[in-house]
Amino acid sequence: FLNRTIILTIFSIFLITLADPIYGTTDDKILAGFVDGSYTGDLELRSIFIQPITNVFMLPFYYILPNFGWYFLFQLFFLILGLSLVSDEINAIKPILNNLIFAISILILSWFVPQPTFTAASFLICLIGILLLILIANRVELDKFRVFAVLILLLYSFALRTEAFLG
Repeated sequence: FLNRTIILTIFSIFLITLADPIYGTTDDKILAGFVDGSYTGDLELRSIFIQPITNVFMLPFYYILPNFGWYFLFQLFFLILGLSLVSDEINAIKPILNNLIFAISILILSWFVPQPTFTAASFLICLIGILLLILIANRVELDKFRVFAVLILLLYSFALRTEAFLG
């Protein structure tokens, strides 16, 4: 799990430096711009356009570095966490699929990182969370950390885009 997380993080950092990510849709750019102040010039840390729970959680980070893209960083963090957990779960069931899951993870990050969107992050994280629920439900022993991580993934997906979670 840790090795996969580190490799995917390093690959994402490489993509960030190479691609200089921009938001994939105007709506996402405006929403993020309200929060970090780049759109209006003033920090709007309690934006009504973004889920209040997510805002409260990220608020301290925006006070520290207000012009940093924390929303993107959190989306990427949860996506990497989910991909690493899926890889670990599938490796425990069928190790031969490990390289395939790694390749799929690289493709997902290569697609997401250059043009991140709230909707894409929500759909991907929700899909990964549901897949993890299925994989974890088939285990003999229940790992409380993994169940907690899946619940966090699903809650974050819901907070990003409710309709993506429900759709």
